[in-house]
Amino acid sequence: MENEEILTPEEKEKLEEELEKLKSVDRAEVIEELKVARSYGDLRENSEYDTARKKQGMIESRIAEIEAVLKTAVVSEGTGGKGGIMPGSDVEVEVVGEGTKTYSIGHEGKGVSVSLHSVIGEQLIGKQAGDKVTVALPKKEVEMVIKKVS
Repeated sequence: MENEEILTPEEKEKLEEELEKLKSVDRAEVIEELKVARSYGDLRENSEYDTARKKQGMIESRIAEIEAVLKTAVVSEGTGGKGGIMPGSDVEVEVVGEGTKTYSIGHEGKGVSVSLHSVIGEQLIGKQAGDKVTVALPKKEVEMVIKKVS
């Protein structure tokens, strides 16, 4: 599936927890903020109301985003029995002519060194120790030999 997200069990659990909090706590808080702001009168010049509406929009947007990810998510158990590279894997590669590098594969913005959606990440996903890959970077092609997957 083209739009599927590959998540580790931990990532899926964090998203589910965030979604539950947004729906049960944050929504209720913003509804209360809107009630209080409405009680101040004229909504055209009510900055509290405007702020609460913007906050409500952000909450609803995030809820929709998480629901869309979870709907198409494929949960990966990490490297699996065959040692294939998946989100959450640490990968040691020998970059031909540049030496050894270690990458942590995962989702952007989650403290990883290589996004699984990057050029390098897309080439490494599913590969195993011993595999050779060629990565077409903007200015050159780089050959890598996968040394270790953990």
